[in-house]
Amino acid sequence: MESRGIEPLALKLLAGMILLAVGLGAGITLYRRAGMSVESALKFELSLDQTSWSLSRPENENRLTVSVSIESVLQDYRGTVSLSAEGLPAGVQVFFSPSSGTCPFSSSMTVVVSAQAPSGTHTITVKATGDGSVKSKPFTLTIQ
Repeated sequence: MESRGIEPLALKLLAGMILLAVGLGAGITLYRRAGMSVESALKFELSLDQTSWSLSRPENENRLTVSVSIESVLQDYRGTVSLSAEGLPAGVQVFFSPSSGTCPFSSSMTVVVSAQAPSGTHTITVKATGDGSVKSKPFTLTIQ
């Protein structure tokens, strides 16, 4: 049997307001945790025009230049982005020119392999960092 009157209606409204408040609180917390990271993920994108290089061990040194692009995902993003490389084996150096810039921009990544570089397949991580957002791409270097 359905209850009628002011009291059941007031209780239903009160319960609805409580659920709404709890939902808003959870939504705000979720945005602060997940939404902000989604927002930072949408600032810029990193791309390489070449993602691998195979070469025989050089007698002296060998170089490869790769074009690196930093593009805005959000059209109005104009932050400064810095480039770096990690996971370099001994005898391998990486230089960026320029090493940072205002988004969007392009850079040249020069990979220098010396005679002391060990044989094998090495993964170099190319990183772009700006405004708390970090993007990375693998670059595979195979020395035979």
